[in-house]
Amino acid sequence: MMKITRFRAAGIHLGISAFIVLTVFGIMLAVWYPSPYFQAAGALGLITILASVDITVGPLLTLILFVPGKRGLLFDLCLIACLQIGALSYGMWVVMAARPAYVVLAVDRFEVVPANQISFEDAKPPYDRAGFGGPVLVAAVPPKGQEGMKVSMGAVKTGIDIHNLARYYAPYDSQKKEGIAHGIAIPKVLAKHPEARAEIDALLTSHHLKPEETLILPVMARQGVGSMFIRQADGEPLDALWIDPW
Repeated sequence: MMKITRFRAAGIHLGISAFIVLTVFGIMLAVWYPSPYFQAAGALGLITILASVDITVGPLLTLILFVPGKRGLLFDLCLIACLQIGALSYGMWVVMAARPAYVVLAVDRFEVVPANQISFEDAKPPYDRAGFGGPVLVAAVPPKGQEGMKVSMGAVKTGIDIHNLARYYAPYDSQKKEGIAHGIAIPKVLAKHPEARAEIDALLTSHHLKPEETLILPVMARQGVGSMFIRQADGEPLDALWIDPW
């Protein structure tokens, strides 16, 4: 039987840790942070921190503490496992809290809203919670009169705008005409960003659309401002490029 040295033990631990991180990365891409929201929500930074902690701390501790035949070795390994599970659990909690729960059409723009930045006070089902699936496309219906003024003042004072208040959420289709009405024509964006022509042409080709059949709305996210391409005929969001349309 091959003797397990500290380097072999650390290598095995590293392989297991890498497998776990890759699994989490796959889930993030497939469910919580699908394209184009992986970049928009800053998920690369989150997975980098998670990977650096999970892959380095556990195997490094194993390399330091693993001595074949050492008394109390099993206790040391159990302690390392508990520490690593704790760090992974905290990392997963951060990833879940920061996931883009809703993509909100707020009159003239899309807002990518993380789960931990939504107030569910007085919200009605199905918008009274953040689900564990991918981002949900909705619209925010601006309130009128004094309530509307109150929300506007609150946005100025606290930064909590209508897209953070789930009580104003409604099905996307109910407000998509507003989005179409505020859409920006592609030639206007190309006039500001001629270097983006190849990217935009590739996106349109992938959806079998012409420039005149497509509009752009700004999409606001943690990583900045991008351009959400929508089909002019029905307002359906297609994809986003990280080009500031303003």
